[in-house]
Amino acid sequence: MSALLLAASLIIQDNAVILGIICGAVLSALNFRVLSLVVGKITEGSRGKVFYFALFGLKFLVLITVIYPLIAYLPLNVISFVISLSTIFVSIVLVSLLFGATQAA
Repeated sequence: MSALLLAASLIIQDNAVILGIICGAVLSALNFRVLSLVVGKITEGSRGKVFYFALFGLKFLVLITVIYPLIAYLPLNVISFVISLSTIFVSIVLVSLLFGATQAA
């Protein structure tokens, strides 16, 4: 979905929009990867769940710490950044709805 946004932004040819989409897509992918690793460790029944819950909270602090300088100091379009940052969650919802619809049929 981020690739579609990037393709659309190349048509617009606004560097701030392109930078916002790229930064949002990269940060979203990294965030989702770390999230899936941490939640996987919590749900698999491994020891040290408290550590992984703390790591989960630390992930959000790091995310906020990374997002603020991106928005404050880079010449990116904030709206395109936020939209690109949220595309992975929209993709998950759409795939879940499609998967649920095929299972119900």
